[in-house]
Amino acid sequence: MTNYTKKFFSEPLSFMQKYAIAPPNDVAGDRGSTGTDIDTTGFASHLNTNAAGSVPKSVRYARMMRDHKVAYAKLWKDRQMGGKSGAEQEGIGVLRFDADYADDGSRKPIWFLPWDASTAIVRLTIPPKGTTAEDPDIFFTAAINGCSVFFQGSQANPTIYHAGGNTGQSDHNEGARFWREALRKHMANSASARAKGDIVAEVNKTQYVKMPGTKGNSSTAQAEEYERMLKAKLDKAGKFTVTMVNPWGCVMGIRTGTLWTFYLQENATVICSIVTKQGVQTRYYARPMSIRTIFPGSSAIASMRMKVPVKVT
Repeated sequence: MTNYTKKFFSEPLSFMQKYAIAPPNDVAGDRGSTGTDIDTTGFASHLNTNAAGSVPKSVRYARMMRDHKVAYAKLWKDRQMGGKSGAEQEGIGVLRFDADYADDGSRKPIWFLPWDASTAIVRLTIPPKGTTAEDPDIFFTAAINGCSVFFQGSQANPTIYHAGGNTGQSDHNEGARFWREALRKHMANSASARAKGDIVAEVNKTQYVKMPGTKGNSSTAQAEEYERMLKAKLDKAGKFTVTMVNPWGCVMGIRTGTLWTFYLQENATVICSIVTKQGVQTRYYARPMSIRTIFPGSSAIASMRMKVPVKVT
């Protein structure tokens, strides 16, 4: 049996060029310790895309406390539709976490930042190397499918924010701006937040899942290119058809020496129709499309062209 945890930790970037990773929303139900809510009643869309009464009046702000900044995780390959819960949509072949805040000897430590679906910004600050007892060199946040992730401060002592939930915006640019302005408002009202430095990088839905200018503004250029390539190479008349490619993302970080580099893995759920003796079946497969640096700088690391199975196994 393949030890995916060992393979990932030995060569993280090479691993992520081969496997799509979907970290969980949270570990053991912890979504941070609640601070002062952020008042968002003053948000006004530039494009008048506010649905009546739908813009949140406030956003929950939370931070990960010291004893729950580091989780212990091992990776496993999901070989069934829907995952363990039956409701997961990333697809067959995705790598998932088995994670907890207790070390059972089979897991590896990671810095982990959860997501709170209730409309919230959750924060995690990674202390400088060598200042904590448990000091891993890998960071993950929950898988992203419309959320924004912000980076603040320096490579040696970064703060990361995961912002997600309902923004009340039908325009994707305005949805991203909602989170940007909510975080700016929090920083304006918090001296301790300002002391952590400037916001130096951002990932939002227009970059990895809802890019303006794509079909229906509901895909990305990378996903559309990937879909065209798969259809050209894999479609087999009467047997196998690629019907859709849905993009989503994974944000992770690697510390080399004392400095962090953060990456966006752009993934795809490839939806296929397969003709079998039992009739036409729909299958979802998870595949990575590309990985690129977010902070510092922004550059492509690799583009993947992972083949999708054309048989039901």
